[in-house]
Amino acid sequence: MVRVTLIILAVAACFGLGVGATLLVAGSGGHRLALSGAVPAASPTQPALRAPTTAPPVAAAATPTTVPAPTALPSPTVAPTATPVPPPMPVIQSPSNPDPTKWYNVKDVTVTWTTPPVVPIAGYAYSVDQVKAAAAPEQVRTKDDKVTLSDLKDGTWFIHVRAQSTSGQWGPSGTQQVNLDRVPLTITVPKFSAFTFNPRFFKQDVWLDVSRAAGVTATIKNANGQTVRTIALPEQPAGEVDFSWDGKDNHGAIVGAGSYSYAVEASDEHGHTASSEASGLRVTSDRIVVSLSKQSLTAMEGDTPLFSSLVTTGNSALPTPVGVFPILAKYHPFTFHSPWPQGNPFWYADSPVSFAMLFDNAGYFIHDAPWRHDFGPGSNAKLGTPGQDLTGTHGCVNVPLDVETRLFSWAPNGTAVQVVP
Repeated sequence: MVRVTLIILAVAACFGLGVGATLLVAGSGGHRLALSGAVPAASPTQPALRAPTTAPPVAAAATPTTVPAPTALPSPTVAPTATPVPPPMPVIQSPSNPDPTKWYNVKDVTVTWTTPPVVPIAGYAYSVDQVKAAAAPEQVRTKDDKVTLSDLKDGTWFIHVRAQSTSGQWGPSGTQQVNLDRVPLTITVPKFSAFTFNPRFFKQDVWLDVSRAAGVTATIKNANGQTVRTIALPEQPAGEVDFSWDGKDNHGAIVGAGSYSYAVEASDEHGHTASSEASGLRVTSDRIVVSLSKQSLTAMEGDTPLFSSLVTTGNSALPTPVGVFPILAKYHPFTFHSPWPQGNPFWYADSPVSFAMLFDNAGYFIHDAPWRHDFGPGSNAKLGTPGQDLTGTHGCVNVPLDVETRLFSWAPNGTAVQVVP
């Protein structure tokens, strides 16, 4: 193996070698190598330099040039798309049925609505049903802000309304309740147990009919139209309604004798009302007092006697009842028919009289007796067939014709008959 030691010459400018110069290099083992090249010749004035023993400097690697990234241009500004806003819930009212808790008797139901001006409105949807939680369908039915409904039956109804904006958005549904009841309430004219009564002894019974459950109020007025008594009854079931007046005013005092009238009004839970009236009623202080022990009769106004007469009452077998009774009916003329069969000791033949006043439905009358000639104490003392002189009556009160005629015209139905021992 030949070991060669190279002596690197300096660049031509430094060593002055000319073109075509040959460089002899001694190698190991006495071999010589010749290197030819364009080597400049040495300058005659520049001494030859010894070849450097170090490797020539290595050129530094080129530093790459960093090219800046291009600056991005801003995107053109675009306005964001607005999210459509649905219209608000309509505010609904009913001019024909303003209070949703009340019932109305109207033929047509009118409903109006307003929508707060948040977005433009294209139209409205509405529906009518009996479901409170329902909503109007999303279908425009009108551009108006009201609707009139003419075909609703009685009952509770709900009108639902919602709005649609011009952008097609639907808002929430609002609801209005209406209650309809068109069946009228009716009340009959009052009836009375007596048109005349004496509040010292009796009450006046009153009855009438209402077509449906209702509260009833009776207002009683005197001849001057002044209210003396108000009788209020809570809700009464449909049918007959009964009450009575004790002849006292609102302060508890017995009213004076005279004419009175009734105004009765009924009102049901749906607000229907009905009324009726009655007049020509009388409160009186008059009474007829019959004394069994004295066999007498006295007509009295209050505590003042007006006229009196001897009478004959029932015997011990068929006594006249004791108590206070109203005159129930008056007859002119009248014929009595025996309630007992012929052959019975109490039977009697048909007996006509001029005047008869019934005071007890058991068959007790005050009447004249053309067959009787004896009246007063002892006229009923003997036992025997009633209806004869001195044997008394079948329980009626026999009165002389002249007195009975006067009594008949003086005492209206309802006058008190007070029978005392």
